[in-house]
Amino acid sequence: VDPKVAGTCPSPFEIIVQECGATSDSSGMNPTIVVPHGGPHTACIQAWTMSLAYICALGINVVQVNYRGSLGFGESSVQSLPGKAGTQDVQDMLSAVQTLMDKGIADPDRLAVVGGSHGGFLAAHLLGQAPDTFKTGVLRNPVCNLAAMVAATDIPDWCFVEAFAGRRAHAKGVIPSAAEYEQLVAASPIAHANKVKVPTLFLLGQQDKRVPALDALQYIQTLRHKDLETHVIMFPEDGHALSKVQTEYESWLTIAGWLRRHLSHPI
Repeated sequence: VDPKVAGTCPSPFEIIVQECGATSDSSGMNPTIVVPHGGPHTACIQAWTMSLAYICALGINVVQVNYRGSLGFGESSVQSLPGKAGTQDVQDMLSAVQTLMDKGIADPDRLAVVGGSHGGFLAAHLLGQAPDTFKTGVLRNPVCNLAAMVAATDIPDWCFVEAFAGRRAHAKGVIPSAAEYEQLVAASPIAHANKVKVPTLFLLGQQDKRVPALDALQYIQTLRHKDLETHVIMFPEDGHALSKVQTEYESWLTIAGWLRRHLSHPI
């Protein structure tokens, strides 16, 4: 993807598309899920992933995006994201979605976003910042409010790096100032929660020390006060990765059913 579309960083970013094959739908296109990765300084790779292969086998295209800040595109790309989380990465995701629609890969009427951790942060941001783009969202242990997370997480330094970059280093035992709390909220999906319009599924691990489940609850309550369909599944024995065998089984069966209902796809 041409970086000029989304910003001034000289590094490009990447879209990986898994098309599930022919469709009997009259539109000629299958529904599509967009999957931003977590981290954010990791990367999607072109390899078999059980959960995404399952969704693809059900007739839903899977699109992964290595937005600027992902690994594998040079140090300038990695360093371009800290201090711009919630803006630059969101812009890259929206640019990727527009590219998919321009190329006829994604049906704009059957598009969903699915993400966990920082991918959930981006999914929540996208639902608020682009409220007419997606038909539904699935958020797995998402970062919804950095201001709430910073006091409860086992990686408070992560909040400082991604929100402030080099402008403010984390020091053990030093809490953010009132102005810094405002900046943390402004960089968070909670700042856009009142603009969300679509049904949302949350999958949370009660033992999550990285992004405690409490972080998502304010966002969830905001959606419920708007009378939006908001479904929450709490896994009492699981943590941030939601990786216990039973949790993965229940999670992806639930996600598949949710996508079937909200993307009008006969799975």
